[in-house]
Amino acid sequence: MENIMLDVRDVYKSFGGLYALNGASLRVKKGSLSLLIGPNGSGKTTLINTVTGVYKPEAGKIIFEGRDITGLKPHVIYKLGLVRTWQIPQPFYSMTVLENLLVSEKSKKGDGLLSALLRSRWIDREMELTQKAFDILKLLKLDHLWDRRASELSGGQMKLLETGRALMSGAKMILMDEPAAGLNPVLAHEVFSHLRNVCKSIGITLMIVEHRLDIAIPYVDHVYAMHLGKVIAEGEPQEVLTNSLVVESYLGG
Repeated sequence: MENIMLDVRDVYKSFGGLYALNGASLRVKKGSLSLLIGPNGSGKTTLINTVTGVYKPEAGKIIFEGRDITGLKPHVIYKLGLVRTWQIPQPFYSMTVLENLLVSEKSKKGDGLLSALLRSRWIDREMELTQKAFDILKLLKLDHLWDRRASELSGGQMKLLETGRALMSGAKMILMDEPAAGLNPVLAHEVFSHLRNVCKSIGITLMIVEHRLDIAIPYVDHVYAMHLGKVIAEGEPQEVLTNSLVVESYLGG
């Protein structure tokens, strides 16, 4: 039996009488690196917003790790391990790279007023978290920048930092919005290479929305194509890209 991380079942979402999602369905395997494609207005961003709780669907179900999360608040879904990143990174610019990861961890014990006074109760945990953060930075090839302010990073490094913050929070699945946007081809390939390494090294599940197909396709396992609020094709990359329905959708058919 397939190990499904995310199961979106016949989801509908409308705005002003127009359906941005019109029976969208997809199933994402645990540990996969998948790509969500489609022309502008096909429903990709609405799907991500609905899955992560920004929008509440009018019909359908969203199942994450076997649990029905339909209509749950974004912060609840985040705590369950379903995390999204944004096209424009939003780090704490005045903090260092390491600090950005440490503040993303959910279980720090030394943050409370009383607990901060009892250093012996949290110092070992803080050391563990620092090591975890360095391990993540090493995986993303950012460990040499650990003491640099986030504001000093390049665009590609900031996008990797966003991924690191998601991993530090305990994410089991990350939904990424155009990680290659605004990057030159060399940096964009570097970002996707690091993302694939993360996916395969630690088994995290990634689903990426990306328009630059020439850059993304070599790195992904599975592709979902959307048009008019539905997933119209899915499968291996070349199979989907040559699907007649997908070709017609991009040509305005």
